[in-house]
Amino acid sequence: MSGTRRKPGQLGPYVEGYRARLLALGYTPASVRSQLRAMGQLGRWLAVEGLETSQLSEARLEAFLADRPSGGRRPAPGKRSFRPLLEYLTDERAIGEEDVPPLTDLDLLVARYRDWLVHERGLASTTVRRYLG
Repeated sequence: MSGTRRKPGQLGPYVEGYRARLLALGYTPASVRSQLRAMGQLGRWLAVEGLETSQLSEARLEAFLADRPSGGRRPAPGKRSFRPLLEYLTDERAIGEEDVPPLTDLDLLVARYRDWLVHERGLASTTVRRYLG
């Protein structure tokens, strides 16, 4: 989370690699910042809960999301927005594959729609997030 005021908590060792992955996938710099902000929030939550990165699972992610306040200036990211992070952590062997649910047909359709909105329609990442909730 270089250049930010916040610390990434337990996920600190994975920040730069995740940033590079997102950029390679075609995320805009604004989207990358948003993803890293959410990653930092999750990493700090893990630290507060006394959990290691290896203990991150779908159930723990749901607990993290349930602990977050719903109000605020920015909409809170949903569970789907953490899928790229979980996939990255799985690829890095930081968490087990069993902790990441398999992609559903809906997930694949939404990913293709997101790509179409960004690459074909040229929409900004904030607009795409609003479309996809």
